[in-house]
Amino acid sequence: MFHRIALHARSGISSSALHLVIDAIEEKTKKLFLTPETRQGEYAEYPSVNFSEGYDLFVVIGGDGSVLSVVGRMEEFSTPILPLCAGTVGFLADTPPHSFSTAITRMESGDYIQDERSLLDVTFQKSNGEETIFHALNDAVVSQSSVARLVSIRTLIDGKYLTTYRADGVIVATPTGSTAYSLSAGGPVVHPEFSALLLTPVCPHTLSHRTLVLPKEKEISLSADTENREGLLVTIDGQRVISMERNDIVHVRISDKKVIFLRLPEEHFFKTLKRKMHWGGGEI
Repeated sequence: MFHRIALHARSGISSSALHLVIDAIEEKTKKLFLTPETRQGEYAEYPSVNFSEGYDLFVVIGGDGSVLSVVGRMEEFSTPILPLCAGTVGFLADTPPHSFSTAITRMESGDYIQDERSLLDVTFQKSNGEETIFHALNDAVVSQSSVARLVSIRTLIDGKYLTTYRADGVIVATPTGSTAYSLSAGGPVVHPEFSALLLTPVCPHTLSHRTLVLPKEKEISLSADTENREGLLVTIDGQRVISMERNDIVHVRISDKKVIFLRLPEEHFFKTLKRKMHWGGGEI
């Protein structure tokens, strides 16, 4: 079933965990490709991952940041991702590296669930009309470029003026991203099977501003209000930061593309949520 496997391991991952995963793949005589960060030392001779190509499986060892790093570079979203948990508070990875051999054997026999997650299309439109499109699994954040300074962010929904947020920033998140920065900013937890946009201000300068949950068909546009004295920053999934000048606009919508995760049937959102949020009670 999985003949061509791509592998990414975050920097600093234990050599024993990496050995376990690579040995399990090679025992099945699969063709293995490594990301440039992983092709170090004894693994330098392995072929490199080409993010414009599709693979039968993309294994990621790390936390949520590692998964977001891979998604941010992917061009072919038909490749399913199997995240192996080597982080702390993330919500995307369930299976530990030492269980990989058992997990992939079960998955090759069809014992898995396919978990599809919404992506954001983030269009960065410069004042001269030039546009660049990015994809985000968690969120796009517009925030201040200076420390501890409020910014004014003009916000439109489908081209209609909503409000101007005076805040530390504004988060536009997917349901997957609802358990990330948006949650820290007071936003709700939204089940990832929903296809929706979450609009969450960060430390707003008024108590009336709360998260808005919008239908998937909506488009959110963010720009600097005229009273801003400095530029803004756009951060895509915490991985890529872009300077935003006056008259630049960020348009965010739910993408037609989706990210596919493979999980074992016993691993599901509520089990992960309970474990990561340290909720008491019996096992789900």
